[in-house]
Amino acid sequence: MQRFLTALPLLCAILVSSANAQEMMFSATSADGKIVLCTYNSESRALLAGRVNSLGRFTSFKKIIKEAKRRAVQRPSEGARRKVTALQRVHKRGLTACREAFKNVIRDPATPTPTAQTTPQATPTPITPAPPTCNSNFDSNGNTCPNRFGIPAGLTGNIARGRNIQTLRCNGCHVQRTNYQFGAITDAVNNVGAMNGVLTGYETQQAVADLVAYLNRFNQ
Repeated sequence: MQRFLTALPLLCAILVSSANAQEMMFSATSADGKIVLCTYNSESRALLAGRVNSLGRFTSFKKIIKEAKRRAVQRPSEGARRKVTALQRVHKRGLTACREAFKNVIRDPATPTPTAQTTPQATPTPITPAPPTCNSNFDSNGNTCPNRFGIPAGLTGNIARGRNIQTLRCNGCHVQRTNYQFGAITDAVNNVGAMNGVLTGYETQQAVADLVAYLNRFNQ
């Protein structure tokens, strides 16, 4: 089968680097529409912007710029100077995007959660909503209808959950794709070496079903 996907071994996961420190990786979109990878270390409170190198490892723009400057000193040229300047612009945009995304990903652990005094209210009578209808490939909540896109019986994919997986685990390596069946994604996850561990932390079959829902979201 054509190997159509590449991915990080572990993207957007909580990584314990010491007894008291955690490092979180997440993605953000810069002002020019580019996907940027971000890391936050809870011990040093350092927020870094960067990208994935050829080995699938996160490299900060600070480190990339430092290396570009070193090469520009060793082999001075106008092209080398322009490369450093361009990387500095990318770093500035990426760090701004990471700061904005960080607000939605994690709350500063040093900031206490405010509490408010509330007046007890009467418990409202629960209203059971009508179940969503399923007249096409998806119901009104974005869940796949039965027997769609090769998803096995008993599994239901969801577009919103699939979008989150795509953003956190896939966008760092390749552009978004569409119209993939459950079997094709499962085959890639199991057999493409670069995708080993890409769904770590997820229930694999459910995550694949959610990805398939998102990748077929235009097939309403």
